[in-house]
Amino acid sequence: ERNEAIQQYILTAQAYGDLGFHSKAVAVYKQVLNLDPNNTEVYAALAELYKILGLSGEVMSHYRTLARILEQEGQTEQALAVVAKMADLEPGNADARIALAGKYHDAELNEKARAEFRKAITLIEGRRQVPDIRSAYELYFSQGRIDPALVSDYEIGRAAHRERV
Repeated sequence: ERNEAIQQYILTAQAYGDLGFHSKAVAVYKQVLNLDPNNTEVYAALAELYKILGLSGEVMSHYRTLARILEQEGQTEQALAVVAKMADLEPGNADARIALAGKYHDAELNEKARAEFRKAITLIEGRRQVPDIRSAYELYFSQGRIDPALVSDYEIGRAAHRERV
């Protein structure tokens, strides 16, 4: 009975969304979360609706919750995809890229981790904030994420900075 009610709510919310009644769809999806607070389908749908409504804080909040639930359920790959979406929503946010790099590193996806970390460093370099670059490396390494390729990048970057000064 409860599962049937949840399905009916979801169908109703989808219909509202398809018809462009995004705020009504949000309200119905929230009813689902009252019945099933870990419903990943609903968190994903709400994030997308909030994106349409231009509520970026709500988008990020729902994606964070979605990623946490997926991670708790052992769905690491799906959780990483959500964290990547979050980083893509803020392309100029180096901290989001570093967080994504850390998640990739923790999942032993080292090539992806390096790529995201290098994107973050490129963003920071674009702002010409050398102390931030050093802090980014130190933060990343202090979390036990020692990656020889990134250590090498760090040393090369430090040498290049010394030459410029």
